[in-house]
Formats: sequence, structure tokens, C-alpha cells
Amino acid sequence: MECDKYSHLMIMKTCFLILSTLFLSSQQSSVKTYTTYVEVMPEYPGGEEKLMNFIYSNLRYPDWSYEHHIQGRSVVSFTVLATGKVDSVHIVRGMASDLDQEALRVVRMLDNFKPGMLSGKPIPVRYTLPIMFRIDTVHPDSRSVPHPSYR
Repeated sequence: MECDKYSHLMIMKTCFLILSTLFLSSQQSSVKTYTTYVEVMPEYPGGEEKLMNFIYSNLRYPDWSYEHHIQGRSVVSFTVLATGKVDSVHIVRGMASDLDQEALRVVRMLDNFKPGMLSGKPIPVRYTLPIMFRIDTVHPDSRSVPHPSYR
């Protein structure tokens, strides 16, 4: 399925809003409270387009999956802390192990988000992000994976 640049961003934004969850830790208890409400979502410097450009400019197709023509989507979940740092990165829905590990590697490189806000205070927010791997778009020499909007 072909997606233009703007419809891909809208899909990403919708997935982000639907799948994002927020957790707050009580200072008087070690019990975590989960909610789906946040007044201001975390933002990567430059916005969603810069976020996707960063991911796809650093993503490399792993050799084994490339050679065996494995392609699809790895869904990565992580927390943007109140400091803007990325934490608790894990796969929600995976493909091949090497594709999942590559998606995790690149997401762990993310940093300096503007944190989510609730009642004027920065809070940790759960962020879920699908990362596409398609062989037909990979540059054979560099194994770079282009941004889906450029396909």
C-alpha cells in the first residue's frame, strides 16, 4: 500500500494518540497509575517528520533478513521521561529478531524530546511507534531503509 508523506504522518499521529499511555508514579507509593490522558504530548525536536527522518536515516536492514527477504513492521514502545530522555524501550509486536533488534537500536538513539505535560508539569509518557522494513526500497550497498513517505 502506497502512502504519501502527509497520510503517513496522519497515520503515525493517530497510532501515537491511540496507543500512547501515560504512567505516573505516586511519590507516596510504589504503585503506578495508568491513564491515557495527557494535556501536551511529548515532541521530538522538529516534530514528527524530523523524528521519522532521524529513525529512517539511521535504520539499516540486517543482513540475515535482507538475504531471506523478510520484511514487515516492528512496533516499538518506549517511555519519554519527564526529562525528555527515552527509557523502557521494548518490542510490542515483532517480526524477525534481527529486524526487532535494529528497530530497538535506533529508538534507543532518540533523545531530547520535549516532555509530555499534565497540569503544567512534565510527566513520563508511553510512546508507541511502528517501524517499516521493506526490501524493495532498500539501497543494496548501504542497506539503508528509506522513510516510508519516500516510497
